[in-house]
Amino acid sequence: MRLEMYMDKTGYEATNTEIRLNSYFEKNISMEPHSKFCLILSCDEEHVEIRFHKIHPGEKMWLDENLEDYPEEAIGYAIV
Repeated sequence: MRLEMYMDKTGYEATNTEIRLNSYFEKNISMEPHSKFCLILSCDEEHVEIRFHKIHPGEKMWLDENLEDYPEEAIGYAIV
């Protein structure tokens, strides 16, 4: 890890975890200013993961709202 390039661990992590969703679609995806997203953070003994998805009207969240259903990991989510 080249911290001198990023100043500190926070700069390194923030710079290297950027994902541009439009890169995964052949056509541009539409975004409205009122779009809501579910951000999911989880960790176990070996991994820390962050996932997210757009909240789509009429569809359930990818994550079960009952976090007790995930006994093998620490998990939480926020709607933004």
